[in-house]
Amino acid sequence: MPPSERPGATGAFARAAKGQWAFANNSAQRTTPSWGSLVEYCRSDLVYTEAGHAVAGVHGAGGWGDLRRQCTLRGTPGAEAIRLSSAILQPKAVYSPGAPQRLTTQGDTGRMAEQPIRFAVVGLGMGVHHCKDLVDARGCELVAICDSAPERLEKNREQFGARAYTSYADLLAADDVDVVNICTPSGSHADLSVQALKAGKHVVCEKPPDVTVEAVDRMIAAQQETGRKLMVIFQSRFEPIYRRLKETIESGRLGNLVGVHGTVNWWRAQSYFNSPGMWKGTWALDGGGSLANQGVHTVDILHWLAGPVVEVYGKYGCFAHEIETEDKTVAVLTFANGALGTLTTTTAAYPGLDRTVFIHGSKGSVVVEDDELVRWKIQGESKEAEAEEERQMLASFGKKSDRDATTASDPFAFATRGHMAQFEAFADAVRNDTTPPNSIETTRHTVEILTAVYESGRTGNTIRLG
Repeated sequence: MPPSERPGATGAFARAAKGQWAFANNSAQRTTPSWGSLVEYCRSDLVYTEAGHAVAGVHGAGGWGDLRRQCTLRGTPGAEAIRLSSAILQPKAVYSPGAPQRLTTQGDTGRMAEQPIRFAVVGLGMGVHHCKDLVDARGCELVAICDSAPERLEKNREQFGARAYTSYADLLAADDVDVVNICTPSGSHADLSVQALKAGKHVVCEKPPDVTVEAVDRMIAAQQETGRKLMVIFQSRFEPIYRRLKETIESGRLGNLVGVHGTVNWWRAQSYFNSPGMWKGTWALDGGGSLANQGVHTVDILHWLAGPVVEVYGKYGCFAHEIETEDKTVAVLTFANGALGTLTTTTAAYPGLDRTVFIHGSKGSVVVEDDELVRWKIQGESKEAEAEEERQMLASFGKKSDRDATTASDPFAFATRGHMAQFEAFADAVRNDTTPPNSIETTRHTVEILTAVYESGRTGNTIRLG
């Protein structure tokens, strides 16, 4: 039944299930793809607004490639979208207006329809960011933290109200921990992840999964052996502009891909590497320097957007720091689809400049700087149509200070907290026994590419992958 014909449900959601939208007060309606541009996926989710209305479903666990049809939804005028839910609501799930993030079932009011998934964070450097987002994430509960430094442990125990552990073994023995978030030095990720999986825990692992392909393969083997779930943090895949760009590439609108280019022009002072106990800039625990640490997100997003890399030629050197690895890399990439790419990373670009992704095909070009759209030039029916499309895209995905769109006018334009979105999606995967986004298998190629750049730089050879 079309939404415009569906009766309201006393101001609440009447129904939400696979392939269907939920509506409040019958205020949302499906229209032709002329108002904004929304992709409906086989797993539909909801954006909640301050007015309590369902504006749109925009996220599916299968990724943007799982689109089933394009459509748009018109929500209550002026309503600002404030929450993206990545849950699949149960049939007859209803919305409680007084508690905008709580979903209850009819006949069971007052009890959560879904129990929170309980997380523990190990490593309170980057792990502090995990803690902050887990506290706010729907369907997630932070129950424990673990670190070898007592002062960091105590500070964060007080801030987040979670149990504190100095012993990883004791943490793994806790019955009320469902998921362990590994936020330790990169070279320790595989060992700690395998231990957690074999202890019966699900695992969220910070990027990269580890520093060698062999270590990643051990993680894959442990995940398959135990049947537990394992997700790697690559939050750029959750950025709205990259999701829109991926959809555009897969739809063929850019034509045949020609060039795929990424640059990371950042700066790190020597003091960054001189901190007591610092492991960054080492081969064993960081896996490299500007490429393996700062540039790994760009490596990941390039192959996530454009497909696998089959050939790598690279160079690297250390120019502005006293570290054992590198602070500058350059590489030429050949993609399986025939596109040519370039990649350059550095931590020696004072005072720290931009991160750029530039992709062009036979029918268009797109430039993104620091996750903000700069150019969107795609062939259209006329120059005027091309200019209008770019204007609309910049309004939604351009510099934040220049944007005039929210999800009320373009559902893809919602603000994200990439870690939080991943945690919510992972909790749903655990709860519903589905494959999580950023599974370990999909991130193995990222490590394969960056290690190939280093191997090429050491040997002077072109490295074939796959």
